[in-house]
Amino acid sequence: DFGTGYSGLQYLAKLPVEMLKIDKSFIETVGTAAPTSRVTDQIIAMARELKLGLVAEGVETETQRAFLVAQKVELAQGWLFSPALPIDEFIAFCQEAHDHHDVPARSA
Repeated sequence: DFGTGYSGLQYLAKLPVEMLKIDKSFIETVGTAAPTSRVTDQIIAMARELKLGLVAEGVETETQRAFLVAQKVELAQGWLFSPALPIDEFIAFCQEAHDHHDVPARSA
Protein backbone atom coordinates (compact mmCIF):
# COMPACT_ATOMS: atom_id res chain seq x y z
CA ASP A 1 0.00 0.00 0.00
CA PHE A 2 2.85 2.40 -0.71
CA GLY A 3 1.51 5.88 -1.29
CA THR A 4 -1.30 5.68 1.28
CA GLY A 5 -1.49 6.23 5.03
CA TYR A 6 1.82 7.02 6.71
CA SER A 7 3.76 6.07 3.57
CA GLY A 8 1.77 8.56 1.50
CA LEU A 9 3.67 11.27 -0.30
CA GLN A 10 1.00 13.81 0.66
CA TYR A 11 1.78 12.99 4.30
CA LEU A 12 5.48 13.60 3.65
CA ALA A 13 4.77 16.95 2.01
CA LYS A 14 2.84 18.08 5.11
CA LEU A 15 5.51 17.18 7.67
CA PRO A 16 7.17 20.20 9.30
CA VAL A 17 10.69 19.19 8.25
CA GLU A 18 13.50 20.98 6.43
CA MET A 19 15.83 18.06 5.69
CA LEU A 20 15.48 14.55 4.29
CA LYS A 21 18.03 11.91 5.27
CA ILE A 22 18.91 9.34 2.61
CA ASP A 23 19.39 5.95 4.25
CA LYS A 24 22.70 4.13 3.88
CA SER A 25 20.96 1.30 2.02
CA PHE A 26 20.36 3.68 -0.90
CA ILE A 27 23.80 5.32 -0.75
CA GLU A 28 25.67 2.01 -0.83
CA THR A 29 24.22 1.16 -4.27
CA VAL A 30 25.25 4.45 -5.93
CA GLY A 31 27.33 3.74 -9.02
CA THR A 32 26.16 0.13 -9.29
CA ALA A 33 23.59 -1.62 -11.46
CA ALA A 34 21.35 -2.29 -8.44
CA PRO A 35 17.72 -1.16 -8.90
CA THR A 36 17.95 0.92 -5.72
CA SER A 37 20.63 3.03 -7.40
CA ARG A 38 17.86 4.55 -9.54
CA VAL A 39 15.69 5.02 -6.46
CA THR A 40 18.43 7.22 -4.97
CA ASP A 41 18.12 9.57 -7.96
CA GLN A 42 14.37 9.76 -7.40
CA ILE A 43 14.73 10.43 -3.66
CA ILE A 44 16.98 13.38 -4.48
CA ALA A 45 14.54 14.66 -7.12
CA MET A 46 11.61 14.33 -4.71
CA ALA A 47 13.45 16.25 -1.99
CA ARG A 48 14.21 19.02 -4.49
CA GLU A 49 10.53 19.23 -5.51
CA LEU A 50 9.53 19.46 -1.84
CA LYS A 51 12.22 22.12 -1.24
CA LEU A 52 13.95 19.93 1.37
CA GLY A 53 17.65 19.84 2.13
CA LEU A 54 19.43 16.50 1.98
CA VAL A 55 21.71 14.48 4.25
CA ALA A 56 23.32 11.32 2.89
CA GLU A 57 24.03 8.62 5.47
CA GLY A 58 26.71 5.95 5.23
CA VAL A 59 29.09 7.50 2.70
CA GLU A 60 32.03 5.10 2.52
CA THR A 61 33.59 5.52 -0.94
CA GLU A 62 34.93 8.30 -3.11
CA THR A 63 32.48 7.22 -5.84
CA GLN A 64 29.57 7.84 -3.47
CA ARG A 65 30.97 11.20 -2.39
CA ALA A 66 31.53 12.31 -5.99
CA PHE A 67 27.96 11.31 -6.91
CA LEU A 68 26.55 13.31 -3.99
CA VAL A 69 28.65 16.36 -4.83
CA ALA A 70 27.51 16.15 -8.47
CA GLN A 71 23.89 15.92 -7.28
CA LYS A 72 24.47 18.91 -4.96
CA VAL A 73 23.52 16.97 -1.83
CA GLU A 74 24.26 19.44 0.97
CA LEU A 75 25.42 17.17 3.78
CA ALA A 76 27.03 13.75 4.05
CA GLN A 77 28.15 11.54 6.88
CA GLY A 78 29.99 8.27 6.97
CA TRP A 79 33.24 6.41 7.40
CA LEU A 80 34.77 8.11 4.36
CA PHE A 81 34.98 11.26 6.49
CA SER A 82 35.51 9.80 9.95
CA PRO A 83 34.59 6.83 12.11
CA ALA A 84 32.23 7.40 15.01
CA LEU A 85 34.07 9.45 17.64
CA PRO A 86 33.74 10.09 21.37
CA ILE A 87 32.52 13.65 22.00
CA ASP A 88 35.92 15.12 22.88
CA GLU A 89 37.51 13.69 19.71
CA PHE A 90 34.52 14.87 17.67
CA ILE A 91 34.95 18.43 18.92
CA ALA A 92 38.66 18.32 18.08
CA PHE A 93 37.86 16.89 14.62
CA CYS A 94 35.37 19.67 13.91
CA GLN A 95 37.75 22.35 15.14
CA GLU A 96 40.60 21.04 13.00
CA ALA A 97 38.37 20.80 9.92
CA HIS A 98 37.09 24.33 10.53
CA ASP A 99 40.62 25.69 11.00
CA HIS A 100 41.78 24.11 7.75
CA HIS A 101 38.52 24.74 5.83
CA ASP A 102 38.62 21.20 4.49
CA VAL A 103 35.33 19.72 5.61
CA PRO A 104 34.53 17.43 2.65
CA ALA A 105 31.11 17.96 1.07
CA ARG A 106 29.93 19.60 4.30
CA SER A 107 29.95 16.37 6.31
CA ALA A 108 27.21 16.05 8.90
